[in-house]
Amino acid sequence: MLISSLVVSIVRLLAVKFEAMLVVVALVLALTLLENKPLALDFICVALESWTAAI
Repeated sequence: MLISSLVVSIVRLLAVKFEAMLVVVALVLALTLLENKPLALDFICVALESWTAAI
């Protein structure tokens, strides 16, 4: 019982982190398209690398 609740908690935490990362990526892409700043794409790459390293 304890293990299953722990697994559920971990899965929920990862889902929340993934959703937050999607929001950040969407915002940066929107800013990039609006302002034509390719530097924002570098931010996406760094953010994705740090997010995947956290997993």
